[in-house]
Amino acid sequence: MFNRRSDRRPATDARYERLSRYLHDAQTFDGVDPAGVRGMHSRVRDDERVFLCVQGASLITAPPPSAPTPRPIDHGELVITNPRALFTGTKQIRQWGWAQLVDIEHADNGSWTSIFVSDRSRAFGVLYDKGAQDEIRFNIELAVAVAQGKRDELIHVLTDQLRAAEAEIAQLPDASLSA
Repeated sequence: MFNRRSDRRPATDARYERLSRYLHDAQTFDGVDPAGVRGMHSRVRDDERVFLCVQGASLITAPPPSAPTPRPIDHGELVITNPRALFTGTKQIRQWGWAQLVDIEHADNGSWTSIFVSDRSRAFGVLYDKGAQDEIRFNIELAVAVAQGKRDELIHVLTDQLRAAEAEIAQLPDASLSA
């Protein structure tokens, strides 16, 4: 009954755990060999490292981040690798090279990301399951940081966020005192 973890705010603890894992991954994870990704249908080069493979993603034309949910134009698989993001759908294939990246915009009120690259006149993006939103966004950011040599910057941001989460948890009243 005393010091039960469940007495603490679960959302705060879950955020702390997620940030801890993201920081660890940012420090150590370099993707996996494509041959080791079960169920992946997209073709990636042998020298690519896969950061994430998402089944059931949708291709969208890039709306503003504050727009309501965009309309999907194709459904398929999203693969995040060290040199690019690749969408393989039932009708079309899109890829965004991190070397040509201009901007990434994660939606404010939805589970999609718009990706702008210099070698494409029109921006596209991907719509994904809300339950996987944080994981997908983190892996996009990590792959970009690795590709662009900005891993240390990402680690710094995550470290600051983790410290803020620790401070927030430290400010919570000890639940065991009120039990």
